Amino acid sequence: MGGTQSKDPVVIPAGNEASIKFSPAVLSQLSNNLHSTTTSPDREEALDKHVRERIHAELLKLQEEEEDVKRALRAALEKENLGRERTIAGDSKAEDGSETANAGSRGTASLNEDIEAVKRRVEKYTQRKQLGAGTAVEESRQAVVKCYKEHPDKPLNCWREVEEFKKQVASVEGRFVDSLK
Repeated sequence: MGGTQSKDPVVIPAGNEASIKFSPAVLSQLSNNLHSTTTSPDREEALDKHVRERIHAELLKLQEEEEDVKRALRAALEKENLGRERTIAGDSKAEDGSETANAGSRGTASLNEDIEAVKRRVEKYTQRKQLGAGTAVEESRQAVVKCYKEHPDKPLNCWREVEEFKKQVASVEGRFVDSLK
């Protein structure tokens, strides 16, 4: 058992007994293709198509990876923001009134201050808007225009209307400057 091989060894002849002959046309085509650096248009088209497909596949892969990174980033930011909101809102229950409760009250106080600041800005804006829409200024302006139209040859006759217009504008400007303080 096991003393002999179960298969006969393969014998390979040492010499070329059969000669292979190629036609001169095949030999010349092979030698021309060997020295030729240009590729056929069909091969170029196939190579271009293959390259485009690989580029497109890589682009899709990169876009998918980018979306995965964006999703992970959004999830991390949402977690972080949720943690901050809980801290600010005082949702985390501290038994001995630790720093989280103090942070929540400070957050609420700062938010209330911000809300009050925005309210003050809105009030100032509405006041300025009301100052700018002064009807007295508009009436005096129309009086100046009317006077100039009635006296096209003698504009110096409209000095009273012009002075009244200047007074109204100065009054509105003064109120505007006071509202900025």
